[in-house]
Amino acid sequence: MKRITIMIISVFLLFISNSCKKTKTDPVSPTDQLPAITQTGANTFGCLINGIVWMPKGYDGSFSNSRINIDPTFVDGDMTIRVYRIIDGLKYNITLASDSIKNVGTYLIKSNSRAFFVFGKYKSDLSIEYCSVYSSDYNTNNPFNINGFIKVTRYDLVNKIFSGEFEITFNNTACGFGDPVKITSGRFDYKL
Repeated sequence: MKRITIMIISVFLLFISNSCKKTKTDPVSPTDQLPAITQTGANTFGCLINGIVWMPKGYDGSFSNSRINIDPTFVDGDMTIRVYRIIDGLKYNITLASDSIKNVGTYLIKSNSRAFFVFGKYKSDLSIEYCSVYSSDYNTNNPFNINGFIKVTRYDLVNKIFSGEFEITFNNTACGFGDPVKITSGRFDYKL
């Protein structure tokens, strides 16, 4: 009987010691660090720039670091999202915009498209421009070889929610992210 009791206690102690060991946790992937893809009006924006998490951050003394404007009556449905991030005295801004948006759907960003994209890198007081990349909705010249899309997944003026996803690729080594620059896993969800 003593042997059985000792054996049961030994197995129990072995089980407890194994369960108390620290488990190795997997590192969190960059995509998992972004805000969730939602359609609830969570007022979120985020993307990966060449695999690095990019979300609005800081305050430049004038406007919020993340804002949206929707005007369904202007140019058959106007949408503009402006966000910025301040890091070490530099202000990085992203603008996504399009006219002719009144429904959910995918809107291409390229030469001669109605959707457009602007990326800039400035001193936070905007005195020196380090990089400016743009696509133009009315210009056939696309010097940065910009291609991408804005996918509107919820356009709800009754509940005042505008949500979607985006991806963009462009060439410009001056922006400091390498060449080409790949913006992936982009998502936004705004309460209007």
